[in-house]
Amino acid sequence: MLSIRTKLTLWYLGLATAVLAAFAIALYAYLSRGLLTTIDTSLWNQAERIAQSTGHPSSTEEPSQPGVLMLAPQFVSIVNRSGEVTDAILDAEGRQVPVIPEAIERATAELKPQYSEVSLSPSEHARIITWPSQDEDGEMFFVVVGQSLKELESAQRHLL
Repeated sequence: MLSIRTKLTLWYLGLATAVLAAFAIALYAYLSRGLLTTIDTSLWNQAERIAQSTGHPSSTEEPSQPGVLMLAPQFVSIVNRSGEVTDAILDAEGRQVPVIPEAIERATAELKPQYSEVSLSPSEHARIITWPSQDEDGEMFFVVVGQSLKELESAQRHLL
């Protein structure tokens, strides 16, 4: 039979462990969500800026979310309505941003940008945005901008 002192010590130890575990989980979720939001906002601003300059070259509007961190996108593609890449900026390894037909269909139907995650390799993932736009002739096209999640995943591993 355990003494009351031992029972209280174990109870407080269990409570402290639960509080620390909850704090660690909340911190991990907060950091992950914050970093993903930063990537999403940067992708949004880059895609918006590219769509404005490609669709309406005379437009000089600033992005809708000024003052945010602008990460240099790793991949940029201009895609026509049938999903064919008409122009692209490749990443440092010569890879092109993956075009996701479902994202093009959703962007066409909803007329708003669509976020997706894709695998570039078994160990590397990327976050992409498919931004619907129209050129001066009214022809629909899509700006697909992507950013590797390698740094985000590295930060998550370091936090763990």
